[in-house]
Amino acid sequence: MVKTNSKSKPVIPGDELRDHAAELLQASYGRILTEFRADGKKADIYFEQNSFGKKTRNYVEAKDYTRNLTRKEVVAIWTDYSGIVEKNKPAILILVTRNGLSADAQAFVESEQALMRHQTILEVENSTLGLSEYNGALEEEFDQGGLSKYYIEANAYKVSYDEGRSRFVSKERVNLYKSIREWVDSTTDSNPIAILGGYGAGKSSFAQRLVSEQAGLAAEDPAARKPILIKLGSLTRFSSIEGLLGGMFTSEFPLPSFNFRSFMTLNRRGRLLVILDGFDEMKHAMSWSEFRNQIKDLSRFVSGNSKVLLLGRPTAFLSFEEHIHVLRGVKRVGNGWRKELDWPEFQEFELASFDEDEREAFVRAYLGMRLNAQSTSEQQRSDRILEALTIIRLDDELFSKPVHLKILCDLACDLDVDLSSFAQNPSRWDLYEIFFDDLLERELEKDARVEISGNIRKTFLRELAFWLWIDKAGQVAFSASEIPQMILDELGVTDQDVSEKILREMLVGAFLEKKAGDIFYFGHRSFAEFLVARRLVEVSPVGYEVSTYSRVCTDGVKSFLSDYKEEKPFCDIARLLPQGKGEVVLDFVHFLNSKVGGKAKFLDLIGKEGVAHELVHAVIFDEKEDDEFDNGEDNLFYRLYKGMRSAENSVFFALLHLMVQATKPDIFKTRLFAAKITAAILERLFLGATVDADARKTVVSAQFNEARDLAVRVIGDLNYRADGAYLSISFENLLGEHARVVRDESLRIGLGRPEGEVFLAPEVAVPLADVLHEMWLGGRANTQAHFGRSSSLRDVFTSTKPPRRMRITKPPHP
Repeated sequence: MVKTNSKSKPVIPGDELRDHAAELLQASYGRILTEFRADGKKADIYFEQNSFGKKTRNYVEAKDYTRNLTRKEVVAIWTDYSGIVEKNKPAILILVTRNGLSADAQAFVESEQALMRHQTILEVENSTLGLSEYNGALEEEFDQGGLSKYYIEANAYKVSYDEGRSRFVSKERVNLYKSIREWVDSTTDSNPIAILGGYGAGKSSFAQRLVSEQAGLAAEDPAARKPILIKLGSLTRFSSIEGLLGGMFTSEFPLPSFNFRSFMTLNRRGRLLVILDGFDEMKHAMSWSEFRNQIKDLSRFVSGNSKVLLLGRPTAFLSFEEHIHVLRGVKRVGNGWRKELDWPEFQEFELASFDEDEREAFVRAYLGMRLNAQSTSEQQRSDRILEALTIIRLDDELFSKPVHLKILCDLACDLDVDLSSFAQNPSRWDLYEIFFDDLLERELEKDARVEISGNIRKTFLRELAFWLWIDKAGQVAFSASEIPQMILDELGVTDQDVSEKILREMLVGAFLEKKAGDIFYFGHRSFAEFLVARRLVEVSPVGYEVSTYSRVCTDGVKSFLSDYKEEKPFCDIARLLPQGKGEVVLDFVHFLNSKVGGKAKFLDLIGKEGVAHELVHAVIFDEKEDDEFDNGEDNLFYRLYKGMRSAENSVFFALLHLMVQATKPDIFKTRLFAAKITAAILERLFLGATVDADARKTVVSAQFNEARDLAVRVIGDLNYRADGAYLSISFENLLGEHARVVRDESLRIGLGRPEGEVFLAPEVAVPLADVLHEMWLGGRANTQAHFGRSSSLRDVFTSTKPPRRMRITKPPHP
């Protein structure tokens, strides 16, 4: 029987196995020869090994049988090769099979022929990477912290898309493990899968359950895929998968025989299950373009018969366009979509929240396990579990997350803790605050730790988490040597010896956990997020910290702040906004507006005038103003456009800064955009101008001098064409001025991410009629009157030095 490959080249049975073995061996040993002839004998594979200056010749015979080879067959193979092996010593014969040898054939190889070796192709794969110990470590993942004893099977909703790229989430809950298990075992479905879930929803626990089960299967069956668990939270900037795997298998779990090429070969051939956990955590450290490029590089794992599973929070995507770009490889172009070549389409599942039965099962399992370990009586266990069950029934939403249930149960484990504070209106903030305060109280009860006050401990943890969010881009792991001295300075500790002692004491407390070496981490990301939120309400921002606060108020931090009931900290931030420097994120401005009680109070807090007042007035609209702009178009663009008619350049450019970030790129290419920006610049100038027809003067007061200077630099002279009068606007000059202004320390509002490239022609001609159409009546009349007498804005003067007579530079009408 002859097989045919995709190029219609005849493939002799055994060649596929030979080529697979050759590919693996080449990755480990370098130059490999196939169909190698030596002394009249053709070996399937030949390669050489050098050890301490001595060369060993290796001849490989590949046998792709559907059964075990018999002793008679193995003896015949040895007889066929023995001549060249003996003649070319030191040399050995390696027999590679698909399905192994019979017992007596194996005995012949092991006991009777010292120059012969045998491995199945699966054993060749295993020896190439040396994953056995790593696989063994993953088998224990599910037992860490007793997880296997209280784990509740995850359910999820499957996501689909229609032809128009609309996204639909199924209402049917499916068993997630069963669905993923079927996908892993399938020989036809190689599309990658993304599992999405909010913080504390159980993503990492599911990953631990899956890798542990898969590692167990791989230990029993060499043909089963071997799991590879890659935690992405440590990525703070772009890292190729070569560097990612290299670091993982040299420092985190050293594999002396690791070879990237071999790894990718096995992955492509369907021998691995690659699990990428926490893509949202790496997003905290990256701009959109960096994040997109990182996902694109990680997508190189998707190849051939690979199985790739991606887990993370959907909040990593700031828009539907980002979501569909990353998980579907689809990019919006104009009013349509374009599929990027070689970008995989992920199947999507959304983790379901715990229902009532699952919540109660978790409490009974986890709290029961913890109380059993404390040698409590059966009655005590029963009473405490009943008390916890009563609390979780008060708020289905709050306790639908495993992490919240776990915190409540951890509190309930201490029979001295009074849980009555949760009897009414429990919130995430209340839950975490009581949890942290309880752990802190326990720390202080330990004799060796009474010398450090509770306030110092709280301040240390709060500043530590804040430092991780600001300087470490939201990582939850850190090296003790990286902790900056400024955190200890914040505690009022200046003596070096005392500083080291306190630092050591803080790190061994109950709030932090330790990895190998000096690496510490918060046990759950939400713990650090709560501490960052606590920092925002306990410490008033100064200068650039307003901008910093706006950047960290996202995702879990924002969720905690949403639950914080007092207005005062947010009112304090609002009052300090006018003194802020740098870019404040638009979403944070809206959040502040909701926390202080609405636009009127917000404006009252920040003051009646100034850049901050104008910015907030422009970007926050009440219902009446929303109705005014409810025209089916981009409301934010029109809000900004309206606000740009300010006399101050600082406000104009601050609003332009947000417009450049927030406006869809396609609008920059339209003549309408050029007309609107030209109209706004002229509106600022002519709304307060006086056109003296008799004296033929156009005069503005001194306060409009900035507006005049900008208009002169950006808008060219009026000229006439066959189809009418035209003005020219220099976007090159405008964006140059914009870049100069936003580089300084002035307050501005943005989207919290780097500006994309703005593709504008250096200069655009726009009909005067289009410009006038976009202007208000007052500014329009003065603009018409001025250009009826002059073609140049240089003929607009400030009232401080008006000319005796206005120059007439109007060109003749064609």
